[in-house]
Amino acid sequence: MEEINHNSFSQFQPNPYAFATWIPIFIFASFVLLFSTNIPWYDDFPQQFGTIERIEHAQSSAEVLFFQYNEHKLLTTYIIPFITYRLFGWIDMRTTVYCSALLSIWLFFFLNSLRNQQPYSLVSVSIAFLLLVPAGASTVWAGGSMQYTATVLFGLLSIANLTKKGWGPFIFACLCFFIASFSLISGLLAAMPGVLYLLVNLKKEQTATRLILFTGFSAIIWTAYFYNFHFIGAHPSPFSIFQTPIFAIKYYLLVSTGFLGGLIPVPVILVISFLAHVVLIGFLIRYRSALNFNNPLWFMWLFIFLNLLTIVAGRVGFLSLEQALSDRYQIYSACFWIFALLILSNSSLFPFRALPVLGLLIVLLNVSTSYSLFSLLSTHKEKLENALQSVLKQASRPDETYFGVSRARTYIHTGIEKGYYHPPKDLLLQHSEKSNAEKIPLSPD
Repeated sequence: MEEINHNSFSQFQPNPYAFATWIPIFIFASFVLLFSTNIPWYDDFPQQFGTIERIEHAQSSAEVLFFQYNEHKLLTTYIIPFITYRLFGWIDMRTTVYCSALLSIWLFFFLNSLRNQQPYSLVSVSIAFLLLVPAGASTVWAGGSMQYTATVLFGLLSIANLTKKGWGPFIFACLCFFIASFSLISGLLAAMPGVLYLLVNLKKEQTATRLILFTGFSAIIWTAYFYNFHFIGAHPSPFSIFQTPIFAIKYYLLVSTGFLGGLIPVPVILVISFLAHVVLIGFLIRYRSALNFNNPLWFMWLFIFLNLLTIVAGRVGFLSLEQALSDRYQIYSACFWIFALLILSNSSLFPFRALPVLGLLIVLLNVSTSYSLFSLLSTHKEKLENALQSVLKQASRPDETYFGVSRARTYIHTGIEKGYYHPPKDLLLQHSEKSNAEKIPLSPD
C-alpha cells in the first residue's frame, strides 16, 4: 500500500490572487440575486412581451425568433421567453438576467484563459474587477444584459476558435459567429477579424480552405441577416461623425471608459480616458519590438474596437454625451482595456513592476463603483416597483412613465389576464389589499 506523503499538504501554498479573483464574482452574483426582478423595463416590453404576441400571430417559429427590432435581430433575447412560454406558459425577466449572468461568468473565465501565466494572478484580479463589477448594473435590464453579453462572448469565441487547429474548433467558430450575429447587428463584425487572421496566416496548413469556407459562411450570414431588412429612418446617419468630429471624439473617449460612469463626472472621465489612451499608445510604441502582432489577442481586440466605433457612429447623432456611459456599453469598454492589459502583460519587455499599481487602481475604482452601484440599483428597483404599482391600480401617476414605453400598461395587463406574466407576489399582495379597500378593478383601461 502506497504511503501518503503528509508533507505534501504542508507544502501547499494558497494563492491569494485566486481568493481575490472570486471577490468581484461574489459582488456580481450578489447584484444579480438582489436586484433582478420580474418587472420589465424599456425594451423588455416589446422584446419579452412582444415575443408572446408574435408567437400567437406568427405562422412559424422563425418569424418569432428572427424578428427585426430596430436594426437588430435578437435571437438570443427572444429565445428565452420563447422557450419558457412554450414549455411552461409564462415569461420571467429574471430568467433572461440569470442566463446573461452565466454568460458573463463564462466570458470572465474565457478572458482569464488567454493569459500566458499561472491560473490566477494580479491580471486575473484586474480582469474580474474590470468586467464583472460594472456588469452588475445590467442586471435590471433583461434584454440589454443578454444582447451585449452574448455578442461579445460569442464574437470573441468565434475568433479564438478560428485560430485553433482541427475542424471541430472551426465548426464551433462558425456556430459562435452565427449566435453573435443574431444577438446584435454588431456581432456581424466578428467576420472581419476572423477573415483577417486567416489571411495573415495563409501559409499554415489548411488555412486556405478554412479561409474560403469561413468567408463563404460569413457571406451567407450577412445575406440572411439583411434579407427583408427594414432600414430605420428615425435614427441619425452614421455619417454624423464627420459633421461633429470633436463631439465624436469625446463620445469615443467616454464610451471606451464607460465603466467609470456614475462614479466620476463626465469632464473628469474625458480627461482620464484621454490620458489612458496616451499611455496605452506610448506603451504599444515603446514595446512594439516584443509584441507578437500575429497573436490572436490582437484580432479579438480589433473586434471590440470595431464595436466601439460602431456605437460612436450609430449614437453620436443623438448629441448626448451621457448616453455613451449607458450600462449596456460598459462591457465593451471593460473588454477594450482587458485586451490592452492582456497584450501588454504577455510581452516579455512589459514592466511588471507597474502591475501592482495598475491592479490596485483597478480594484479601488471598482470597489468604489460597486458601492455606488448598490445605491443606484436599489433606487432603480424601487422606482420599477412604484411604476408597476401605478399600473396595477390604474392610477394616473408619474411613476408609470419610468417604464419608458407608452404601451407598458397594455403589455402588463394583457400578460396578467392571459396568465403568462406574474408580477412579484409582494406587489400583487399590496395591490390586492388596496383593491379590496378601494374597490379598484384589475383590468386594462
